[in-house]
Amino acid sequence: MDPMSALAIVAIVVQFVDLGGRIIAKGREKQKHNRDRVALLSEHSQTLSSLTTALYDAEIAYDSIYWVTGKPGAGKSTIMKHILQSPSLKVHLANWAGQRLFLVTLYYAWNAGETPQKLLRGLKQSLLYQVLDQYPDFIPMVCPRRWAAFWLFGITPRALEEDMHEWELEECFDNLMEISRTRIALAVFIDGLDEFDVPPHDVAALVESLATTSQNGVKICVASRPWVEFNDAYSDAPKLQMDLRTGSDMEIFVAERFQKCLALRELSAALPEESINLQQDLKQKANSVFIWLKLVVDALELAATEGSGIVELKEIIESLPTDICSLYDTIWDRTPERNRQRGAVLFKLSNQQISPSAGRLCGC
Repeated sequence: MDPMSALAIVAIVVQFVDLGGRIIAKGREKQKHNRDRVALLSEHSQTLSSLTTALYDAEIAYDSIYWVTGKPGAGKSTIMKHILQSPSLKVHLANWAGQRLFLVTLYYAWNAGETPQKLLRGLKQSLLYQVLDQYPDFIPMVCPRRWAAFWLFGITPRALEEDMHEWELEECFDNLMEISRTRIALAVFIDGLDEFDVPPHDVAALVESLATTSQNGVKICVASRPWVEFNDAYSDAPKLQMDLRTGSDMEIFVAERFQKCLALRELSAALPEESINLQQDLKQKANSVFIWLKLVVDALELAATEGSGIVELKEIIESLPTDICSLYDTIWDRTPERNRQRGAVLFKLSNQQISPSAGRLCGC
C-alpha cells in the first residue's frame, strides 16, 4: 500500500472517535475557568512538590488506583494539573512501563458541559481517541470490525462518522485494555468523578474495571469529592485528601495579601493582635477551601480600602456563608444595582461559552 493510501485510511478510521477530541477540548475549557484557583494555589503552596512526590511513591508501591479527594475548591484540579505538568511524571512512568510504550491520557468530567462529557461513554471515546491519535498502528487491533469493513466493502468516510453502537464501543475498549497488558502502558487521569451524570457506584465500578482487567497495564489517578460511594470504593487505595494538607499555604496566602493591601497593612500595624485574630478567623471559616478564602479576602480588601475597620471586617467574615455556592449567591445579592445589569450580561455570555444549557450562576 502506498503511503498516501495508508494515511487516508488511518484518518478515516480515527474519525469514529473524533467526539473524544471534542470532549477533551471541552474539558480544557473547564481548566481555563479554573485558572484563577490553579494560579492561586501554585503561587502560595509549599506542599505541591511534596504531595506530587508522595503520589509518585504510592503509584510505585501500589498497582491500583490513586484517589485525590477534598471539598469543592480545596485544590483537587490544581494538584492534578500540577502532576500532569511535572517533568518527573514521564520519568516515573517510563520506569514502570519498562519495554512497553506508554501514554498519559486525561479526562475532565464536567456536569455543566455537553451531555457526552458527563457520561461514561464519553470517557471511553475520549481514551480511545487519545491512544489511537498518538499510536495509529493500533487501529487494526483496537477497531478490527471497522478496519475490515473499510478493506472489504470500501466504507466511505461519511458512514464511518456515524456513532458506534454501544456493543462496538465496548468491544473496542476491551481490545484497548487487552493491548495495554503487553504493548502499551497507560496512565489515566480522570478529574471529576462526581461530575458524571451517572450513579457514583457505576463510575467507581468502571474505574475499578480499568485497573483490574488491564493486569498492570493501566495506572489510574482520579479526583472527586469525598462522597460515600467513592469512600467505600477506594477505602483501601492510597489517597490524598487536599483539605487536610493546605493549612500552611492558606496562612501564607492571607499574610501576603494583608501585607500587599495598604489599608489592611495599616490596620495590622495599628491593631496587630486583632489583625492576627482576624486572619485566624479567615482560615478557620474557609475550612480548607482556597477559592472561598480568595473571594472573601478580596471582599475584605475592598471594604478596608473604603474605610472599614477591624470590627466591620470581622462582621463581614461572620455574615458570609461557608458553602461556596451560597457565597457566590451572597456576593451577587450584595452587588450594587448599578452593576447588576452589566454583571448579568457578562454571566450570560460566560454561560453561553461554557455550555448553551448552563443556566446556574454557580456550577459547584
